[in-house]
Amino acid sequence: MALVARGLAGDEEVSHFLIARHALEQPSLFLSLAGRPLVTLMLALPAQAGLVGARLASVLASTCCAYAVARTARAAGLGPPWLAVAFLFVQPFFLAHAGTAMTEPWAAAIVAWMLLAVVEGRHRLLIVLTAILPLARMEAMVFWPLVIAYEWPHRARSWLALLPLPLFGLAVMGALTSHDPLWLLHQSRWTAYPEREALHYVKSWVWTLGLGLFAPALLGLIGAVYSAGRSEREMAPATRRALVASALATVVLLIVYSALAAWRPVTFGNLRYIAYAAPAAAILALWGVHEIARGQLRRYHWVALAVTFLAAALVWDHPFIRDFAMLTRRDVWPAILAGTWIALAVAFNRRPSSRGAIGIGILLAAVNLGDLAVRHVSTLHWKDVPEHEAVRNAARILPRGLPPGVRLYAAHPFLAWELGRNPYDPTVWPPITDGLSQSAAGGTILFWDTHYVAGKTLSLDLRGMLDSHAWKYAGGVVARDSSFAGAFFVRAGPGEEVWNRRLGPTLPPNVWMEAARLVQYGIASGRQSVAEDPKNAEMWRVLALRYQTAGYPTQAGNALAQAIELEPRNPQNHAYAAEMHRTQKEFPQARREAEAALALRPGNPRYEYLLGRILLDAGDVEAAAPHLSVAARAMTKQPDMQLDAGAAMGQLEHWDEARPFLTRAAQLRPNDPRPVIGLMRVDAGEGHSENAIARARAFISRRPEIADIYVELGELLAKLGRSDEARSVWRDGLQKTNNPEIARRLESQTP
Repeated sequence: MALVARGLAGDEEVSHFLIARHALEQPSLFLSLAGRPLVTLMLALPAQAGLVGARLASVLASTCCAYAVARTARAAGLGPPWLAVAFLFVQPFFLAHAGTAMTEPWAAAIVAWMLLAVVEGRHRLLIVLTAILPLARMEAMVFWPLVIAYEWPHRARSWLALLPLPLFGLAVMGALTSHDPLWLLHQSRWTAYPEREALHYVKSWVWTLGLGLFAPALLGLIGAVYSAGRSEREMAPATRRALVASALATVVLLIVYSALAAWRPVTFGNLRYIAYAAPAAAILALWGVHEIARGQLRRYHWVALAVTFLAAALVWDHPFIRDFAMLTRRDVWPAILAGTWIALAVAFNRRPSSRGAIGIGILLAAVNLGDLAVRHVSTLHWKDVPEHEAVRNAARILPRGLPPGVRLYAAHPFLAWELGRNPYDPTVWPPITDGLSQSAAGGTILFWDTHYVAGKTLSLDLRGMLDSHAWKYAGGVVARDSSFAGAFFVRAGPGEEVWNRRLGPTLPPNVWMEAARLVQYGIASGRQSVAEDPKNAEMWRVLALRYQTAGYPTQAGNALAQAIELEPRNPQNHAYAAEMHRTQKEFPQARREAEAALALRPGNPRYEYLLGRILLDAGDVEAAAPHLSVAARAMTKQPDMQLDAGAAMGQLEHWDEARPFLTRAAQLRPNDPRPVIGLMRVDAGEGHSENAIARARAFISRRPEIADIYVELGELLAKLGRSDEARSVWRDGLQKTNNPEIARRLESQTP
């Protein structure tokens, strides 16, 4: 797969590869948490030979992982080592990433050798591996307490002092190179993604292990609980250590990623993160097969089999889409395979067979291979995803070399790879900021896309780009499944002529613009979701809201009607209808629907916020404020809730109540001028105008390209009778932002 797979394991594989490839010329990249320091170190030299070189290095890591799994199986007496290796490689997510430039094969190799160290009693090796594992996956620090508890009775416990050293060394080097003492903490800030339920990863057990292995692995998990305190006569010590260590590794990772998905949505529910538990799952499954084949089943075996069937029928009866979202449509195959597993248990309990483990193992591996071929085709990255295919086509629009003096601004890592650029060197790949809309020279070219640029910078939204005369469409692409759109825009002005007849064939402007609009609003992906899961009411509601936001009210109503038909008593139907009416400024209808949602789910903070937002938009600030405050107090990490509650309290001149909301909003969105403006008004309202002025100037010093703050500061100075200072602020703002509103204010104040 490393040699023939054309697709990539997401944009992350490109990023890992590019970080490793350019780390030798830019050593600070060795410390990048995005690239994982250990993985960057191991891939730095192979990556000089290209992506295939980096992938082959990962194949070597996967081979080392397989060797450790085989040795563990042999040392624990669980069965044929080759069968353990087969169980390792038929797991969908391990196989999908075993030959990629991702972190999973490297983390899995370390976990496999940790299991081997436990089984063989190699205590120092276990401590060293546990110490370096966080350099491949930071969250693997959760293994430290387990290893400390395990090693404390042994003589090697003095080596436990080594556990934090690699991570401490990374933190020190990062602090020295960045001149930031809290570098590691700041680098570890995660981006919030859509929320997942607490049991998201538990419910993916069948999907991640495959139809053949989920049942024997669960038997191994339950067997580990039963055997943990058993005597040596019932189970050999090496076998028990292998089983318990594998079970602990699997359960700990499930708990960690479930907690991250629910506590703070940083994992996006991506199931590949659990792939480095594959060595442990292979050992558990091998033990389960061994137990069934030898017969003599005890009560706990039958309990485990019953639990397996019930879970397969009631919990694991849903497939997943795009490897992170669970579908609502039912899948009978887990229950069928669980029933088959029980039938095998009954048959071998009557007629045990010493060689039966091989036959059962081959059967289960074959089932997993069939699962890979039918349900996991997209997981294996055989082909380019439509987005990458579109970006590759976009790269062909540009000439081989840019004209002298022309700068390209882009954010998509795949484009950097296609163009042979180092996206981590700002001199050749400058970052896109809000200030680009004002500071770019004529002829500057910008690659605008719906993945990395849309919604990230206020001044470069699609509507602003299309309405602006400052940027001219030069050529664009759309993914074949309408999941992505990207286009090159040229900055108007002296120098734009360098692009005359230099760009390759592309879509006409009107065709690209309409397609990009549909992509940006997520209508294409929404259609795809409801086509794959037509009984999922939430997907219909999301599609309805996207239609409404994009300006298609008829289609929005039809989509919401589908959701209501599927779930007539769900308050979300009223909430989505309320939001749709709000966007159309139909406030009485919106209020009625929001109140209906709250009647079905009293006290729900999201519905409280929705009703408050509707009342605020309708101009009834006094009625809106209590609802917004309830929502903001319940959900303190939601910046919009904090901002709107603070703004409402500020309009009512309840300064003491407004300040904490606006302060939290400013902390959550340090580059957003609105919380700062709100706090300025609170300061001024409390008679602390100098504090408000200082607050505004501090923001301007950090973000001089944002016009709103100049407008507000000038207004405040003018109200204080300091007209000369107000005009000075506006002149400075006009020079730095070229904003027409500032120009109007300046003209109105000119004597």
